[in-house]
Amino acid sequence: MKHLIAALLTTIAFASSASAQNFTYEIYGGYALKDTSGLQYANSQFLAMAEGRALGVGAYTDLAGFEVGADFMITDRRYAGYQTGVESTSLMLNGRYPFQIANGVIGYAGLGLGVIKVEYDNSDSEKYGYYNTPGGQISLGVRLPLGANEVFTEVKYQTVFKDKKINAMEQKTQEYNSFSLVFGFRF
Repeated sequence: MKHLIAALLTTIAFASSASAQNFTYEIYGGYALKDTSGLQYANSQFLAMAEGRALGVGAYTDLAGFEVGADFMITDRRYAGYQTGVESTSLMLNGRYPFQIANGVIGYAGLGLGVIKVEYDNSDSEKYGYYNTPGGQISLGVRLPLGANEVFTEVKYQTVFKDKKINAMEQKTQEYNSFSLVFGFRF
């Protein structure tokens, strides 16, 4: 949570100083959906992930009909039926292609590349290990006008390019991919 607050304050500071440079800023929250990302034990037992939460901020500018920017997102999901889980922190450089759906309704599709920190934990107070690795993001969203600003909903898919072993977990492979459904405000 402290990462999100720091990112939010930084985004607000940049928004006030860079508004003349045609940047737009986003803040969002939502659900990290249940999927196949999980922990593979040596005895072939696989633990799937339950739903969790997703929070993030982003900053974008228009570049010849495309939106280019950065996105900072955190997710937190538990293994189905257990207290243990995986937290992720990602920083992605994104490109988006916006398109008109209807009067005032804008759709967009995007791709991103960046780094994802994948952290395995037992509870909110115990951290067992983590790894940082390159990853990617695919997004699809819709924006609606709200006065001079916009509200949006977006589906994000993130994945690491290579699953890794976390040393503190007796060399167990920690996979990571995440589908998130988020709702946000763009100003």
